[in-house]
Amino acid sequence: MTPRAALELPGGARRLDRIIELIGSCRYSFHDLSRVELDPADPPTPRLNMGFELGLTVARGHLLPVRHVWFVLESVNRRALKPLSDLAGTDVYIHSGTPEGVFREIGNALVRKKNIGRFRTFTIFTEFCRLRCRA
Repeated sequence: MTPRAALELPGGARRLDRIIELIGSCRYSFHDLSRVELDPADPPTPRLNMGFELGLTVARGHLLPVRHVWFVLESVNRRALKPLSDLAGTDVYIHSGTPEGVFREIGNALVRKKNIGRFRTFTIFTEFCRLRCRA
């Protein structure tokens, strides 16, 4: 498993096209809705990219049934269901807003879904912590 981002794709394709391409090329996607917050610059507006990308992922899964599993993360319990009530019935993994919590919940999601193994997730987390402490 290698983390991916739209910024890594070269070329002049617009960002939305790159995001859709990435969704199609990955087996798993993690959508952290905790970053949906108001941008303080005038006019104050919410950042909706994460929810929009989750919607693209869900729609793609219905239109092109391929093996893609998506997960929803949030820092506060039940908050994701307020603006996105259509997610009712979806497991939302609560990470409490910490890097350790994010890795814990990604591990929980993967173990629950495919039994990928906590050891692999712990190894990724350990490497993250090692790099973070050096910075």
